[in-house]
Amino acid sequence: MKITANEARLYQIFLEWELEKKVDYDWDKGTAYADGEPLTRHQWKHGYYFMAGDNVMDSNDSRYWGPVPEEYIVGIVQYIIRKDREIIRLN
Repeated sequence: MKITANEARLYQIFLEWELEKKVDYDWDKGTAYADGEPLTRHQWKHGYYFMAGDNVMDSNDSRYWGPVPEEYIVGIVQYIIRKDREIIRLN
C-alpha cells in the first residue's frame, strides 16, 4: 500500500512492529519515514482483526488498543453467555 503521512500516522504502531523501525511523518511534506529513510510503500506481513467488546459505551476493544495481529489469536469463540444467562452456541 502507498504510505503517506496520513497512513503513517494511522498505522504507526503496526508499521513500527512489522518494520522494527521508528516511523515518523512530516505533515507539511506529506511524507513518512522509517528510521529517517523515506517510506513510500508497505506490504503487510500479518493479518489483523478488529475485536469488538460487548458493551459499546464501556469496552476495552480494538477501538481502544487497535487491531489484533492474527498470530495473537489463540482460540475460537464457541459460546456467548448473555447477562440474562442465555447461552448462544456458535457453529
